[in-house]
Amino acid sequence: MNEPLASYSPRFHPPGRFPLKNFFLPAFTLAALLLFLYPAVALERTNVVFKIFQFPPNLIPTIDGRTNDWDIVPEDYVIGTDQLVDDTGKHLAPDPKTLDVRVKV
Repeated sequence: MNEPLASYSPRFHPPGRFPLKNFFLPAFTLAALLLFLYPAVALERTNVVFKIFQFPPNLIPTIDGRTNDWDIVPEDYVIGTDQLVDDTGKHLAPDPKTLDVRVKV
């Protein structure tokens, strides 16, 4: 009855069972590799620089329904309908009769 038990090895697993630790590291590595190799679609317009206005601490806009807080933002910070791009490819250009926007950023 004093027979030695089979030596335990961390690599040993019962037949028919798949150790999860041997699955997660390669799966995580593959997912991370695919994520970094996938082209960055958001950077398609790398030749365009969009300005972003930073409000001074004493002039931060309040949410009150009035837009006069944005009057200090210069016009060159405005993104208009002419700069919008349809990334789905369904439409050539926005029709100003149905869509005319000006966004200050």
